[in-house]
Amino acid sequence: MTWVARVRGNVSAKYVFYPRLGVEDKYVNKRSYLTVIQIRKHANRTDIYFANDTGVTSDELEQ
Repeated sequence: MTWVARVRGNVSAKYVFYPRLGVEDKYVNKRSYLTVIQIRKHANRTDIYFANDTGVTSDELEQ
């Protein structure tokens, strides 16, 4: 599965993860990180494409 996160502003990222309520950052398992496969920057937002399948590349995204 692939997802897109639309973030206001100009940002960059290598990984995305969903924090769990009450779990401190130092206890987050890095295996739960989702790899960013593409970043597209627009005038006032950034689209971050990420997936839980490590075989997905930016070539497989619809243009």
